[in-house]
Amino acid sequence: TQGVSSAASDVYKRQLTSLFGGKSVVSERQNPRYDLEGAGVGFKMLLRASYLLADRVHVNSKGLGQELISDFSLKVGKIFYFPNFFSFDGLERTHRERKVRDEFVVLLIGRMAKQKGFDFLPGIVAKVPENFVFRLVTSGDTKELIKLSRRLGVDSKIDIVPERNDISELYRQSDILLVTSLWESFGNVIVEAMSHGLPVVSNKCPTGPIEILEEGRWGGITDVSLAENPESAADQLSSYMTRLSEDSDFYRNCSEKSIERAGFYSEDYVVKGLLECIFITEVRDG
Repeated sequence: TQGVSSAASDVYKRQLTSLFGGKSVVSERQNPRYDLEGAGVGFKMLLRASYLLADRVHVNSKGLGQELISDFSLKVGKIFYFPNFFSFDGLERTHRERKVRDEFVVLLIGRMAKQKGFDFLPGIVAKVPENFVFRLVTSGDTKELIKLSRRLGVDSKIDIVPERNDISELYRQSDILLVTSLWESFGNVIVEAMSHGLPVVSNKCPTGPIEILEEGRWGGITDVSLAENPESAADQLSSYMTRLSEDSDFYRNCSEKSIERAGFYSEDYVVKGLLECIFITEVRDG
């Protein structure tokens, strides 16, 4: 679990083991519906067997649980949900003010893969004001992205940065987080950015971001996906980001919401709820 010490992690594992009586638990943290696109039938059958043979299947988003029930015929009672959680110890969690400067920095983080939707980035960049700078922290082959950026004349506005372990400084140097993912199971970088006070603007995903942002309550999210309607989704993303760059009160409000929402995924908050659930289950069963 990200951000949790090994000692604390061992405690949580023992609690889960006691709940399930030492039986098998499959923890699914990806999204098989999309990640297995193109995979062979044999592999999918093997995955389904692992779900069916397990005593419980853990998911880190409710939407993912619904997909497993639908796609793999799992019973509702087999699904055990709790989200990824984080340790914010030592982090100065203060709201952001919109910076009055020449550049408005938009941060994106993720590997170069179809899932992350970075192919749509140049089209989004072309729709925002000239003072925007997009900083993409990624690994993998970026040649096609660079070619498309040059073709649209926006390559000078996209700064590609190699992946690094400590990205706290990048969060502090940025104004907002943009999520272009086509699918996720959860979306760790969203909570990380929120904990630093960054407003978040996201493409509509079937799971993950749509849950963290609660369909727009805690940040901007499109009502159509880039995969379904790239032009409309890009318009919505650029419009929300432009408002954040121009409206100081709106920016501050979104920053405050980000910090509040990140608290729902803190180690203490999630684990407290998890242990309460375990206690209630044990009482009702006994």
